Amino acid sequence: MREEIALRFKVWLPGTYRTLWRRIWISQKATLDDLARCILDAFEFDHDHLYAFFLKGKPWAKDAVACWDPRETDKPMIADKVKLSELKLPSPPRFTFLYDFGDEWHFQVKYEGGDFAFSRRDTWVSGKGEPPKQY
Repeated sequence: MREEIALRFKVWLPGTYRTLWRRIWISQKATLDDLARCILDAFEFDHDHLYAFFLKGKPWAKDAVACWDPRETDKPMIADKVKLSELKLPSPPRFTFLYDFGDEWHFQVKYEGGDFAFSRRDTWVSGKGEPPKQY
């Protein structure tokens, strides 16, 4: 199996930076949709709501990269089409992952750089703290 660079992200909920966080290593060829799934798994959330990434960190800004929703025909970027290696991240490289447009879980995501090579099918997660109850 071919090896490639893993990208490292630290993810937390506002107000929990030191007490509840997850660090995710994922292939640079993965999509934002893959990252969304990893975040949800890492925090033990169900995958049953819409989401969006806001690359400048401001929720509901026009820079959203969203999951596909047939009602949203004017969205220019769809999460399962945007590869992590193609992201043009702001400086500092931090953005918001908003999950569940009703309850609005605002995850903060910080890109920490490229890391060791690994198999494309693998993802690693480490972290601290018990995840909150989704419902």
